[in-house]
Amino acid sequence: MCGICGIYNFSGKRIDRNVVRRMNDIGQHRGPDDEGFLFVNTNNNQHQQYLGMKSDPKLSNQYPQISQLDETQYNLALAFRRLSIVDLSIAGHQPMSDASGQIWLTFNGEIYNYVELKKELEGHGYLFRTSGDAEVLINSYIHWGEKCVERFIGMFSFVIWDSIKKEFFGARDRFGVKPFNYYIDELQFIWSSEEKQIIASGLVNLEFNIDTLSNFFLLNQLYDGEETFVKGIRQVLPGHSFKIINNELHFRKYWELNIAFDNSALPSQKRIEKFRELFFDSVRLRLRSDVPIGIALSGGLDSSSIAIVSKEILQDKLRTFSVYYDVDKKYDEREFIQEVLDTGGFDPVFYTQDQQVNLQAIQSWIFHQDGPTTGASPYSAYLNYKNVRKAGIIVLLNGQGGDEILAGYPYYFKYLISDQLKRLQFGKVFSNLNQWSKDQSNAYSLKQLGGGILNLFLSKDSLKMLENRKYSTPELYVNLKSHITKGEYNEKWDSDLSQSLYDTLRVSMIPHLLHWEDRNSMACSIESRVPFLDHRLVEFMFSLPNEEKIDHGLTKTLLRRSLKNELPDKILNRRDKKGFGTPTDLWTSGVFKNEIRDLLNSTSMKNRPYWNISKVQKAFDQNNFAENELWKLVTTELFMLEFEQLNRNSSIHEFN
Repeated sequence: MCGICGIYNFSGKRIDRNVVRRMNDIGQHRGPDDEGFLFVNTNNNQHQQYLGMKSDPKLSNQYPQISQLDETQYNLALAFRRLSIVDLSIAGHQPMSDASGQIWLTFNGEIYNYVELKKELEGHGYLFRTSGDAEVLINSYIHWGEKCVERFIGMFSFVIWDSIKKEFFGARDRFGVKPFNYYIDELQFIWSSEEKQIIASGLVNLEFNIDTLSNFFLLNQLYDGEETFVKGIRQVLPGHSFKIINNELHFRKYWELNIAFDNSALPSQKRIEKFRELFFDSVRLRLRSDVPIGIALSGGLDSSSIAIVSKEILQDKLRTFSVYYDVDKKYDEREFIQEVLDTGGFDPVFYTQDQQVNLQAIQSWIFHQDGPTTGASPYSAYLNYKNVRKAGIIVLLNGQGGDEILAGYPYYFKYLISDQLKRLQFGKVFSNLNQWSKDQSNAYSLKQLGGGILNLFLSKDSLKMLENRKYSTPELYVNLKSHITKGEYNEKWDSDLSQSLYDTLRVSMIPHLLHWEDRNSMACSIESRVPFLDHRLVEFMFSLPNEEKIDHGLTKTLLRRSLKNELPDKILNRRDKKGFGTPTDLWTSGVFKNEIRDLLNSTSMKNRPYWNISKVQKAFDQNNFAENELWKLVTTELFMLEFEQLNRNSSIHEFN
């Protein structure tokens, strides 16, 4: 797990070493263990590796310091920050080349099946100097070419300079677990793991993206496409690779979620066995590490399943890390967490923050996010990561993606009802409604029925507009409605439930969840791994009927059946659904209310062209915002302040 960045000047113009250093320095949290640089003249293939201030001292006899960079006309620079996870030796230093020194790589992420790929490549005659996955990636590219990415099980973003073909190639993993940001014009291609690295270059004018802001405030949507919160800085979409040909960027979509085999006719027991096989293997691969591993344990079904299976695979005591808040019972899941801990084999750490939060801490954290967030739950997760790092844990497994492939949110209920009504499955409709009445109330059950009926008659856009009323007060914003850009929804499933799961997986939820997951973990120099987003497991779940997701009112049906002998009954039979509980509204209306009032009265916030500040201030006085809307406004302003300061410093080369 690492950070990458670099510059490719198409004109052949020499790259300023200080620009690359600034970009790499601001990403040092992504890789505190080592750093490296490669400078290349793409015309004559002359190249040289350099070290930085944070490079491993053991490498000092092999490469010069970047301060010794000569005046050679290098027009391509690859920079790297390393968080050592596998092969902790200096052999894992990057930029890394193949044995011939002609293929160069910088790589962020993990290829979890590198052991199996290495064995296959050795069978083809390849020799290896290291025991990590980076060299496997290089040789996979040499052997399979651009299609190597189709063989990877993992999370990754990388670039390769092929001096033989004089080609620049890169890719991002299937779900976008690892980021890849870039800026391109007719003169240059600049790339990085984080948006702030590109701003730190001083080569890109800072302008906030009004389209992205419009989607964020009016649709509660972010990171649902190529655009970021900074105009001109884009992200490579998940499941895409790219090449630069004649100074132009060309993309190839190497993966799409499709059903290779329809498993709907597979007997129930076979489905259970297949799910167990895939889930256990996904967790097993993500337990590969040469550094200590921990589990994020929330008390929900997903994280509990990962913890139980990890313990069974490792047959060793595992550290778990949990966050709770005493301020309200709904933000405290210790009673469920304890059920997992009581199965034995765990060393738990609990962490609470409660009244210790303040706006200055939020502002520092939002800088790491490279944008605002829709609520405070990501901040809770960040606090947990800080605690994890203090405990000496470098790799953390968590349950992101479980809800989106197993239909864990009540949000999905209406789509299930819609499917069953269309298919005249009235017995199943009654069964689900009856159970939800018992779990919640008759009113709740009728609400799901109403949602299912509305879905039959309303367009997707109309339904989403109804849903967005919960998150937005449109009259607060100025000239944003005309800038709304809809996400790239692909209508490809006959089932409304499957389509909804696909939408949340590819557009509306997972992209921003993975964004803050990456920024939070890497801000604390931790590698976060997500077993539920193994593409094999996802493809299998989408090949099954609705009943394996929601049945008799119970969500995540197949996961529960598959682990019924391992999970505690209290977890297995849990029917309520909580997100990462965080008292967002209690913070904004209480703990730092006075600080927010000062922010709303600041000159910078008053001068922003995105909102009507008098209406915002009135809503603040009356505490009259949509859900988490004040948090969105505050974190947007804090993000803008931080990036404006960074831009000023970088523009005059004051960044250290």
